[in-house]
Amino acid sequence: MNLPDPSSDAMASAAWMEARIEAYLDDDLPAEERAHFERRLSTETWADQLALAEQIRAGLHRLPAPLCPAPVTQAAIRTARRETWADWRGRLTTIWRPALAMTVLLIMVLSAALFGGRATPNPPNDMAVQRALTEVKWTLAYLSQVGRETGVSVRRDVLDPYFTPPPSRYPEPKKSQ
Repeated sequence: MNLPDPSSDAMASAAWMEARIEAYLDDDLPAEERAHFERRLSTETWADQLALAEQIRAGLHRLPAPLCPAPVTQAAIRTARRETWADWRGRLTTIWRPALAMTVLLIMVLSAALFGGRATPNPPNDMAVQRALTEVKWTLAYLSQVGRETGVSVRRDVLDPYFTPPPSRYPEPKKSQ
């Protein structure tokens, strides 16, 4: 609450007193402000204001609690139960999904370790090895060609427009006319 400083001249104002009546009734004022407030109560008409605030507070406490219509109460209870179940379901989901995934993974690993036989791969035949070796050679040759063409393109399109060629060692002979 943004209230004026009790040590300032604003303490003498009516706004300062009005701002503190409820806090005084709630017993929320610091000791210094409470003492100043009580001094003001004894010397001015603020005692009437305080009595009115106490009467209003007492009257509000005496009012019966309003009854909520049955359909509204039932709807609120249904919503609260639904939200509670959704909260629990969300918590269970965040807890149980990872746990279930780990359990399934553990069962798979244990099953493979205990019941799975050691599979021996078929040794490759010489024809398959030769075919794979040929494909690797062709791939490397293609990559080499792409690299050369890229280097030429970069030099021609990117570097040459910004750099001058180095001067030649021997000046070109002048042509006679």
